[in-house]
Amino acid sequence: MTQQVADTSLLHDLFEYNPLDGKLYWKTDRANGKIKAGSCACMKAAKGYLCVFIQGKKKKAHHVVWAMHKGYWPKKLDHIDGIRAHNFIGNLRETNDLLNAANRGLNKNNSLGMRGVHKISSGKYRSCITYQGVKYNLGVHNTPELAKAAYDAASLKLRKEYHREC
Repeated sequence: MTQQVADTSLLHDLFEYNPLDGKLYWKTDRANGKIKAGSCACMKAAKGYLCVFIQGKKKKAHHVVWAMHKGYWPKKLDHIDGIRAHNFIGNLRETNDLLNAANRGLNKNNSLGMRGVHKISSGKYRSCITYQGVKYNLGVHNTPELAKAAYDAASLKLRKEYHREC
């Protein structure tokens, strides 16, 4: 998606980046004056992301912010805080699919509110973690809190800065 606009210098001609809100603003009037210079260029896109249009092509705003600051287009970016609309340059990091998945939040069908923990038929709680495509069983525990502690310890050890409290 982002490799199509090769020249990152064009971005600086089009947008002003605001470090206080992490958003992009138009530098000049657009659409025959219907969109004024200084107005926010970001629009809400699917799944909580923000996007902008460049030469008629939709681009993820966080990729544009990265390209403006780093001078190249990233292949994959992660929002460190997990909030997809927070496009502060300090909240973005390059990643791959596996590490990006490690930083996601809880699944919608998670009934315990704890990542990597599920109740088994004995009434106890199993914890497990998947890291780089390998699933690790972290044991069976008497309480969900103990299972979560096992998960958090493994996540911190394996994922390091990609560990996320859930």
